[in-house]
Amino acid sequence: MYTDDFARDYDAYQAKGVTFVREPARQPCGTVAVFKDLWGNPWDLLQPQPGITGA
Repeated sequence: MYTDDFARDYDAYQAKGVTFVREPARQPCGTVAVFKDLWGNPWDLLQPQPGITGA
């Protein structure tokens, strides 16, 4: 799931009780953290680095 403001969305998800299974980390593609949806499926919360396409 792409975001244009990682900190805002990460904080909002945590405030709503979303379970993150991998804490935020800087990767070559951008800032990413992994959370689980209601059914246990993993999702990436990703803010791409400037210049990375595909968002």
